[in-house]
Amino acid sequence: MRASASSAVTVVNAFATGVGSAIGIKLWTRAEVKLKGDGIEGEIRVRGGAG
Repeated sequence: MRASASSAVTVVNAFATGVGSAIGIKLWTRAEVKLKGDGIEGEIRVRGGAG
């Protein structure tokens, strides 16, 4: 099973002010997992840098 989601950054923390906001950024989170009878197996890979 594969899935991906776009990323966001919190601009104003709602815990302190009661009002918050966020913006989308051009980063994607991707995941690939294998569903097994006794749970889920997967890997996490982090790649970063300018580009």
